[in-house]
Amino acid sequence: MQNTLNNALVFYSRIPDIHLEGKTRIGKIIENQTIANELARSLILDMLTLYGTFPQRNYDLIFFHKGHRGNFVPPKNCKVEKFIPQIEDTLPINMQFIQEQMLNDYKKVIIVGSDIPLLHPKRICKAFKKLDHYDMVFNPVEDGGYCLVGMKEPHDIYSSITNWNSHTEGYHLFEQTLEIINSLGLKIYSLKKIYDIDLLEDVQNLWKTITYKNELEKKYSYLPLTYMHLLNNGKIYKLF
Repeated sequence: MQNTLNNALVFYSRIPDIHLEGKTRIGKIIENQTIANELARSLILDMLTLYGTFPQRNYDLIFFHKGHRGNFVPPKNCKVEKFIPQIEDTLPINMQFIQEQMLNDYKKVIIVGSDIPLLHPKRICKAFKKLDHYDMVFNPVEDGGYCLVGMKEPHDIYSSITNWNSHTEGYHLFEQTLEIINSLGLKIYSLKKIYDIDLLEDVQNLWKTITYKNELEKKYSYLPLTYMHLLNNGKIYKLF
């Protein structure tokens, strides 16, 4: 398929089918992995829909997925330009692969995860524009990692990272990445820090952020599945 734009947004996630298992930390806390899987699936579908239907988007949407695509059809009106399977279950190798593969076809590439419900396409479009003046763009998250990385040339910033597991001892992903980038003499832009959904307190914080008197606020109307999931399982998550 011919590229329609010079920018690629790579949605790094899993195929949201019945075999999906996600949010395992939350599943252990609430002692219900089935509910945690439903949360992961809701986040994936809401964010994929948002990125694929955003009318002012300045990127092609690439679904870099784990799991068999099979008969998966994107949500209504969600345009995905390409589906690419992850090459193996190793985050740094997959990240490096994305850089090298996508930058052959696009001038700018941004990679995002699927569990960052406050990462709106307006912020992503801003990140693409910042790449006109910076070598790389990041969006750090509160746990010490980052949820967005953008580049216009491939750089080996992943192979020497010692710990990719958030909420574990010695996890300083963003700090270590900055040290590597500085050693390469690259110029970076950092967006305002936000949070991802890893722990029960993140779920509770999300509920407080997106609702008023338990109703979904208009500004977060792009999260209908996530909202309904949280509403229906509020007692399990201790939301109200």
